[in-house]
Amino acid sequence: MMKTICSSNSITQLLLCVSLLAIFLYSFIYVQPWQHNHVDIVTINPTRIIMQSTIIDQVHAENCSSIELVDDLSMPPRHAKPEKRIAWFMPRLKNSKILQSTVKTRQFHDKIIGFLSQGSDNNDTKCKVVFFMTWISPKKLFGKRDLLSLESVFKAHPRGCVVILSKSMDSKPGWRILEPLVSQGYRVLAVAPDFQLIFSNTPAEEWIKRLEAGLIDPGTIPITQNLSNLLRLVALYKYGGVYIDTDVVILKDVSSLRNSIGIQTMENKAINQGTTLNNAVLIFDKGHPMLLKFIEEFAYTFNGRRWGFNGPSLVTRVVYRRNRDKRIKVNVLPLTAFYPVDWIEIVDYFKKPILKNETKWAQEQLHRVNSESYGIHLWNKDSRNLMIEEGSIIEKLILDHCIICQDIYIS
Repeated sequence: MMKTICSSNSITQLLLCVSLLAIFLYSFIYVQPWQHNHVDIVTINPTRIIMQSTIIDQVHAENCSSIELVDDLSMPPRHAKPEKRIAWFMPRLKNSKILQSTVKTRQFHDKIIGFLSQGSDNNDTKCKVVFFMTWISPKKLFGKRDLLSLESVFKAHPRGCVVILSKSMDSKPGWRILEPLVSQGYRVLAVAPDFQLIFSNTPAEEWIKRLEAGLIDPGTIPITQNLSNLLRLVALYKYGGVYIDTDVVILKDVSSLRNSIGIQTMENKAINQGTTLNNAVLIFDKGHPMLLKFIEEFAYTFNGRRWGFNGPSLVTRVVYRRNRDKRIKVNVLPLTAFYPVDWIEIVDYFKKPILKNETKWAQEQLHRVNSESYGIHLWNKDSRNLMIEEGSIIEKLILDHCIICQDIYIS
């Protein structure tokens, strides 16, 4: 069309031709790049991705609060055959020293027993409830939000004790992170776990030996994630207590709960979704038979290629498989107990309500959580980089359940 117009000799058509050329050049130089940038922004928006892809949702079935993708083990080859993946994995596992047993790690059991027995002869000083956390990441990544989770434990349980199973936090820099709480009399211990020792005399012992011998395909999920899944189960089996992820804010005293696990999502036949449980909060007595079933399931059915298979999916499979066994009693807590909001809606909990209907909704949500929940899972995978806005639901929850309350607005 442009060629036909511009071939004419009339002044009017010549001016039209020049105008069309100018519009074309303007759109090419200015409009086209902006459109490309806009597409990039939409593509990498995590909330948009979650809403558009049911596959991405599977990633959120397993919480990654205590695991960061920061080392060579974090990026296993996705499309390699198992034998090639094992060949890739073995030297990196050795170099990472994650499983290395040292003089220090071999003291972990004595350290835990000594810590928990302090004041045991005095009802006013002994541990009223024992919490476990895992942190298989560099200490520099233990951030303000993770510390707020720890604070919330002590706000609800002033005479509770917390054991953080972590090599990186069992150090002088790690101690400096915890010192503000310790100096106020709260009891928290970071201790480097010895995987071989803590897994001994359980089905996890043979699994870890096979992993180190190169007889298990580690899969495409970071092995640190699955080590955390197994470590929490064995720690509770050996010592008993409460396990929580570092992105769980505790709102109420949980000491009345026994042998309990929470529902994460309810059945929804419209979208072919079944009821699922989550392992971000586990409350069990020492030696509970359900914990042994969890450990057996992990060791005998391990699959490192599917997100959540060795975590939330595992506890869901085992609990519902055993729900007719009257000898094994487990309390399945309602959705509101620890997962009152999912990983999509959590974004709105960080925002300050502006409109009247938003304010009303926020007040209703806050009342519901405070009334019905023992804690709230913040889904760090989606919320870690969100700012806590003043006036938001999360701000109000944290301010009511923190101790030091420092830098709560820092993501």
